[in-house]
Amino acid sequence: MTFSKSYTGQYFSQTKFNFWLAVLLVAGLTLAAFSAVPTQAAFPTVGTGFDSPFGMNVMGASRYMANGGGDDYSLPYQQAKDMGVGWTREEIGWNRVEPKPGQWNFGFADKAVNAALSRNIQVLGLLEYNVSRDGAGNASISYSMPDLNAWANYVRQTVSHFKGKVNYWQIWNEPQDPRYFASADPGQYAQLLAVSYDTIKSIDPNIKVLCAGFVPVGNGLDWMDAMIAAGGRDKFDILAIHPYVNDPTPNTPNGSMSPERGYWLSAGMNLAQGLAARLGNRPIWATEFGFNLTDTDPGRYNQVTADQQANYIVRTYAMGLSTNVQKFFVYQFHDDTSNPRDQYGLVGTDWKSHKPSYNAYASMVARLTGATPLGQVDPYEGTNSYATLFNFDNAGAGTSCQATQPNNGYWNCYASSSASVTMSYTSDQARSGQALKVDYNLTNTSRDRYVSLIPPSFPALNFAPKKIGFWAMGDATQTEMHLHVIDANNVRYVYTIGRMGAPSQGWQRYEAQLSTPNVPAGPVSPAMPLKGMELVLDGWPKSTTYSGTAYFDDFYAEDSLPLEMYRFAKNGQNVDVVWADGASGTVNIPTASGSAKVYSRDGQQSTVNAQNGMLSIQVSDAPTYIEHQAPPKAAPPAPTNNNGSCASSGAPNLRASFQPTWDKFDSAITSGLTKRSWMWGPTNYRYVQEPYDEAPGGCRTVLYWDKSRMEITNPNDNPTDKYYVTNGLLARELVSGQIQVGNNHVVPASQGPAQIPAAGDSGNNPNTPTYAAFARVTTLNNDNGQPDRTGQTVIDTIDRNGNTSTNGSLAGYNVHLTNYVGTTQHNIADVFWSFMNSQGPIKINGSFIQGDAVDWIYSIGLPLSNPYWARVTVGGVEKDVLIQVFERRVLTYTPSNPDGFKVEMGNIGAHYATWRYGSAN
Repeated sequence: MTFSKSYTGQYFSQTKFNFWLAVLLVAGLTLAAFSAVPTQAAFPTVGTGFDSPFGMNVMGASRYMANGGGDDYSLPYQQAKDMGVGWTREEIGWNRVEPKPGQWNFGFADKAVNAALSRNIQVLGLLEYNVSRDGAGNASISYSMPDLNAWANYVRQTVSHFKGKVNYWQIWNEPQDPRYFASADPGQYAQLLAVSYDTIKSIDPNIKVLCAGFVPVGNGLDWMDAMIAAGGRDKFDILAIHPYVNDPTPNTPNGSMSPERGYWLSAGMNLAQGLAARLGNRPIWATEFGFNLTDTDPGRYNQVTADQQANYIVRTYAMGLSTNVQKFFVYQFHDDTSNPRDQYGLVGTDWKSHKPSYNAYASMVARLTGATPLGQVDPYEGTNSYATLFNFDNAGAGTSCQATQPNNGYWNCYASSSASVTMSYTSDQARSGQALKVDYNLTNTSRDRYVSLIPPSFPALNFAPKKIGFWAMGDATQTEMHLHVIDANNVRYVYTIGRMGAPSQGWQRYEAQLSTPNVPAGPVSPAMPLKGMELVLDGWPKSTTYSGTAYFDDFYAEDSLPLEMYRFAKNGQNVDVVWADGASGTVNIPTASGSAKVYSRDGQQSTVNAQNGMLSIQVSDAPTYIEHQAPPKAAPPAPTNNNGSCASSGAPNLRASFQPTWDKFDSAITSGLTKRSWMWGPTNYRYVQEPYDEAPGGCRTVLYWDKSRMEITNPNDNPTDKYYVTNGLLARELVSGQIQVGNNHVVPASQGPAQIPAAGDSGNNPNTPTYAAFARVTTLNNDNGQPDRTGQTVIDTIDRNGNTSTNGSLAGYNVHLTNYVGTTQHNIADVFWSFMNSQGPIKINGSFIQGDAVDWIYSIGLPLSNPYWARVTVGGVEKDVLIQVFERRVLTYTPSNPDGFKVEMGNIGAHYATWRYGSAN
């Protein structure tokens, strides 16, 4: 962390900063105190244009004319636009653009790229394959390692030609497969990638480079690790994956190709996200995925029906949008005329005959554009079809379990000869109450290395469960997890349920459908009642070392449909996407609405009326969209005697206790001693009690003002202490869509991140970024950090949807980046740093003295974003305003304001109260 001289003429030293950081730690007020483990990670709103996650391998540049489409490229790209495609991946192969040595021909590719861009479809260029030449110099595709100098020239010519039009380039296709890269050598590919990256960055350092897409399952992870170790680590900006469901489960002619049966989310996607986390939270794009209407190869059973293809594509998107993957490109737009085993298309070989997947894709885009993912929801939880097996809330806190030793009747653990494990119960990181903390070490690369986590017994149930699940918070090691179930006949059933995720993903659900075990091969179900269960952490592949700490909580059993439901927030309501994998039936979904709009997979609309707060929804293998208002999710009970109710009646009268904190900063304004922006504001709005784990009775008293929220967590503490009245992490909550209900406890807000302008007028303010938009550039879970840019002029911009760019004309405002905060990896703007360290009259013990007029550690907190210029409507007039998000507040700088009011604190208290309660008052 670097702190330079402030504008008050004083130095804010590293020592002083560390001192205040220690104070914050003691007070429980730091970034870490809020975000230790999110219940559900925050994900960006589904955007349009550049920010659309909806991609397609249209491949018009390489395949439309070649497959008889002619020279008019309008057909494929108009079809793609009509179905809502935001991105196309285009092969611009070496053999096509340099058909003879030194003869460059980009005409065909120009037509395709221009046809896409003119329809607001962004282009990802694919640079691929070597060339071999006959005696006349004619080029044909070769999958061998190219001469690197010749390859660099092809890259230079192509990227230079499309400069300003194509700003994202991918290097080769699936080099782990010898069909596409003859040697399949990760070291050779690392050389190829490095030459490509350096060449592209010499043309334009802002162009982004994607590595070749790798298939996460199988040997993909080992191959990528080897490529990275061979020098490829810093030679790509975006990690590309091809997360296909490769084979059915079980791998028989009657097996299922559904993404859920293939553990697509918890296995393949977690492998990719774990790798990205180890690469410093590298962005991820899925540049291919899809489902084939015929077996890809003889003897493989990966064929699906046309309806299944439509269902699985939509379901993959619904799950994938609640991950850290930014874009998904379906492979491919059309069926390949040259390969009868390539029927992945959403249209036929004529490029215009629609399959069911075409309309399903278009309906999905219409329903989910503008929606913010809130993660997975289980409508069975809390019903008679749901039973909690283990939640650890009554386990002895801190009790540890060494391998092979009993643990006082609680969970036991076992480690193989090549592993070690220690367990304990903790509330530090828990989905609710307490969780099971597991420290494990699988360092030996022998075959026999695993640890088992074993409950003392299996609880008696009032029903025969169809699935068993649990929640886990991973450590990015990608450790494989298996659930073992022992049935009434002492037969052991094994379910491979996925890979451990990354901490930035928050708590994730893992489930085993009991009718589809891996061993013995299903479909077969264990005999009831169940006698036992084990959770096994396995060190596979054996060439990788696994060592870390993971948390497990809320094991459960359900007698339910194989139901999946993902919730989104959109336009003040919720959009639930729900389906039953390979099944059908009725599910009751809680609602706060009198009725709901229900859309079929293909867009047909109907209305369902609620009865007793429930929507009765018919579900099937085809996804259904439900637009309604979900009931607010109550905070789980605190570890104290909190009963979940925090009514204001009977609350302690602490209004007078808040007054000295207001007086300290704002009474100088009302007394006419200074002209500066308010710290709190002239008027308070809400005086209420809110759930908080560490408060007596589980509820604390808060008071909302224009600019923030005051909090008294424990009225029995020393009222003269500076932190007797604290100042909420409101900016963090509004951006993340997570409500803090304890020092280490957050719950997702049903309304999602706040769709409220972060600055300016609350009404007609169309271009101002919302709090939700800032999720793309803020550090919420050790993500979105920026390098130290101290001294650079601030010309970065952000729009309402969180799209960022630069505008050189803004340099005229002469604002520069100054102090870099390494904890969150963001610079502070100099105008804000000057304000944060300003001196002025403050009121202490009834008298005015000169002091810290802002006390920024207390009142503002650490920066969560860099500063960005935006067009903001203020008093009905749109103007340039600089905005920066901190932990507790949002600061704005308006150059046209009079002195003393150029820097202001946003009305975050009013915004937060409106978001949480529906209105500020």
